[in-house]
Amino acid sequence: GSVYPGAHIDLSMGTFSKALGGYGAYVCASAPVIDLIKTRARTFVYTTGLPPANAAAALAALDVIAAEPSLVGRPSANARRFTRALNLPEATSAVVPILMGEADRALAAARALESKGFLAVAIRPPTVPAGTARLRLAFTAGHTTRDIDGLISAMVGLLP
Repeated sequence: GSVYPGAHIDLSMGTFSKALGGYGAYVCASAPVIDLIKTRARTFVYTTGLPPANAAAALAALDVIAAEPSLVGRPSANARRFTRALNLPEATSAVVPILMGEADRALAAARALESKGFLAVAIRPPTVPAGTARLRLAFTAGHTTRDIDGLISAMVGLLP
């Protein structure tokens, strides 16, 4: 069913990277809108198409989701478990930013987590303004309770 029953949605778009663990994005619309995008949208006209292997991976991920719908909410649930345990602002998606302040602090925290087997990407200037460097954590359906608890333990002493 639709998130907005009875609503007419002219255009829907999203990314394959967050929900499907892949690469690329999609746009769903009527044929006239798609034709307009194909011929007038510079971001489409001047880009390289999605490699067939990436499109196939996205389709395979959709098959997994259709076969196991319980997986859909797990990434966000994992993120909420993490943020609640550390008294961080509650996660609203499976991607959790943790403001660290200075770039050196974010880089040191990322290295400390990596040494314990966790991937946390340090986002720093010029991507974000000076003084707002952060860690970016992405939770998946594949993360277990044990994984999340381990990450929570690894974060102790790293938070500002």
